[in-house]
Amino acid sequence: MGIERKTSGLIFRAVLGCSLIYFLLIVFALVYYNLHLISDDLRHSITIQAYLEKSVQNADVQKIESEMWRIPGVSEVRFINKEEALSVLKEAFGEKVFEGLKSNPLPASFEIKLDRNHLGWENIHRAAEYIKRISGVKEVDYGGDLLKKIDKIVRVGTLVGVVLLALISLAVVAVVINASQLLYYKDSFKLGIMEMLGATDFYLSGPLIIKGALIGGVSSIIAIILSIGSFMGLGKSISDVEFLPPQILILLVVWGVIWGAFGGYSGFRSGKRSGFHIESKHD
Repeated sequence: MGIERKTSGLIFRAVLGCSLIYFLLIVFALVYYNLHLISDDLRHSITIQAYLEKSVQNADVQKIESEMWRIPGVSEVRFINKEEALSVLKEAFGEKVFEGLKSNPLPASFEIKLDRNHLGWENIHRAAEYIKRISGVKEVDYGGDLLKKIDKIVRVGTLVGVVLLALISLAVVAVVINASQLLYYKDSFKLGIMEMLGATDFYLSGPLIIKGALIGGVSSIIAIILSIGSFMGLGKSISDVEFLPPQILILLVVWGVIWGAFGGYSGFRSGKRSGFHIESKHD
């Protein structure tokens, strides 16, 4: 009874430790996932504004538009004449702001959008530089600095995520290996007898692999439940934050099972290499 209680306590501590580790991973994944959503929204809202020279005639507008359509990834090109541009400003700031205006100072312009496969900073910057060289274009604006910062943040977040995932995987394996070694030592006499009777390592390690997989799987499920509870508990304070989609949560459980099983097998191999079997029992 005492041994069984110690075994249960050992497994409980392993599950608790792995659950906390996976919970930290979910918190980071939640932050990164929402950062990625914000990044995508900002990318899709970015347009290239090309302001034309005042000397550009109506006949030149079609030539400029045709030149813009030659840019790889362009999905939309819209011409905005001076009157439409002024109308948009009046609607945004009110008629009174422009009451004393005697003439329209705004230039005609083009609004260019790229498809979703060309929304990276390099593609948009390349398109903007091409547009600048088109005859009749005076100025180009596309929020390049903001887009560059967004790309940098996403790249750094991805790198941190990969490193964190690797560290957390190692931490889970370490916890499971430690637990599996102790479980191996507990059953070392029985395992030694089975090995002498011809049992293979794969057969002997089976119970520890299964226990490791269960520790990893159950830990990830507990972490998911804790994160969902925390998310719902915060309520309105994070109303604009989206929780992780189901497919990511399923992948987390699968990931936990795989690394838990690996930890269980590694614990068996480590315990066997230590030579802790029948001889130690006789001593």
